[in-house]
Amino acid sequence: MSEITAQQCVDMLFEATGQRIGAGTFRSYAHRGYAPTPVRHIGRTPVWDDAEITEWISARPGQGSRTDLSG
Repeated sequence: MSEITAQQCVDMLFEATGQRIGAGTFRSYAHRGYAPTPVRHIGRTPVWDDAEITEWISARPGQGSRTDLSG
C-alpha cells in the first residue's frame, strides 16, 4: 500500500480523466462520503491508499451524471 495526499489524489484524477478539482474539494468529497476516506493521518495531514483511489476513479460516473436519481 502506498499512501498519497489529497493533492496527489486530484493529480491522479486529472491524469486519468482530465477533470481538474482542488485538493480541498477532494477532501470535502471524502468527508461527505463521495470519495474514499483517508486510511490514516500523518500529523494533521490525511493520506489515502493509492489503490483505493485508482479504483474510485475508475468507478466514478461521468460528468453531469445524476447519482441522486434512481432508475
